[in-house]
Amino acid sequence: MTEKISFVDLHAHLGSSVSPSLLWDMAHDNGLRLDHKDFFEFEKAMFVDDKMDHKKYLYKFKEVHKIQNSPASITKSVYGAVSNAYRKQNLAILELRFNPMKRNGMNREYDLEAVILSAIIGLKRAYLAFPFIKVGLIIETDREFTAEQSVILAQKAVKFKNDGIVGFDIAGFSPKDFDIANHAEAFKIAKNGGLSITCHTGEVTDAEEVKKFIELLKPDRIGHGIQIWKDKEAMEMVSKKNIVLEVCPTSNIKTGIVKDYYSFGKIFDTLGLNGVKYTINSDGHMFLGSSVKEEFNRLLTFSAINSETMDWCLKNSVNATFIK
Repeated sequence: MTEKISFVDLHAHLGSSVSPSLLWDMAHDNGLRLDHKDFFEFEKAMFVDDKMDHKKYLYKFKEVHKIQNSPASITKSVYGAVSNAYRKQNLAILELRFNPMKRNGMNREYDLEAVILSAIIGLKRAYLAFPFIKVGLIIETDREFTAEQSVILAQKAVKFKNDGIVGFDIAGFSPKDFDIANHAEAFKIAKNGGLSITCHTGEVTDAEEVKKFIELLKPDRIGHGIQIWKDKEAMEMVSKKNIVLEVCPTSNIKTGIVKDYYSFGKIFDTLGLNGVKYTINSDGHMFLGSSVKEEFNRLLTFSAINSETMDWCLKNSVNATFIK
């Protein structure tokens, strides 16, 4: 694979895109008590093991949220993530997603807009240093949040749509009483306000949920969404509405959702035969130790895709970015 190829990452979480060394330094700058006293133990804890339960994987973000829980830390995190994306990953386009309501202090002592503006400041500073990479920020709500919290986040996201906020998303653990209908109003506000829509579904949840998300949220893209390969109706719906999947192979393998890279070959063949567009993404370079370039290399090595499919995926990513 030539080094001249520039890659695109449409699905990267801010929490998993910052180096352990930067997280460590920010934690100590803020006087935080960490679970690990030794840096190398902390660094090891930040990486995802070869196989890890999906819930344990999501739990790792709680430690990172605690560290990134201030406006200053958010600025440093965004800058650090963009710096790494350009210098080490050869990315031409990066979309970073984060939940500002999980970063506005342990007791919500920071103003929510201050947190979002801090992310924007980190983005602007990164542009000065690395002007040849395009970066957009996606605001996330959470499956455990109330409808009111989601609406607040959507309103804030729309307010800053001209300053680097490009999309709206929902992620996180699913409580037993979770109902996406409770968050539909927030997504309507975001979409009517000019933001693009993506949503985490069809990763650990089934194709039925994906179909419900599509009906209620009208997404432009779906985070992961690979479970639709088992459901003809879901694939037809995604194809007809020209929704693009944000697939994260290494993440899905390490969390046991997909067995191995060979298995992705069958998944991709099925999606392609049913007219479903998909992209290849990292889910967060630092946690998973895999850039988009490395994702493609592994998929090619295990014959899950060929060079023509890779080119097609890269074009899908460029066409599907929320960055205008």
